[in-house]
Amino acid sequence: MTVWVGTSFFFVFALAVVGVNRQINFQGKVVNKVAGTNVANGNYDFEFKLFNVSSGGSAIWTETRTGGNQVAVTDGIFQVSLGSVTTFASAGVDFTNDSIYLEVS
Repeated sequence: MTVWVGTSFFFVFALAVVGVNRQINFQGKVVNKVAGTNVANGNYDFEFKLFNVSSGGSAIWTETRTGGNQVAVTDGIFQVSLGSVTTFASAGVDFTNDSIYLEVS
């Protein structure tokens, strides 16, 4: 019985390690540039980029949301899980860097 409890504990621990979330939840608001009013409800193309410098430089990660991956916008509000289309690991993003900047377009 003691062996079974030890094995069970190891199994639960292994699941906890594997279950670490590798995405970032992000919410924003989209408004019309001129009028400042919310955009119409619907699905929109978005592109998210991470940089390790505040201006200039090259993106260290890019996630493009088009076609079946468009972002739903309701009353100007959108929510995405960054990293769900293009993983951060595939781009080698180093989150130990103190300064990472997000560009949304």
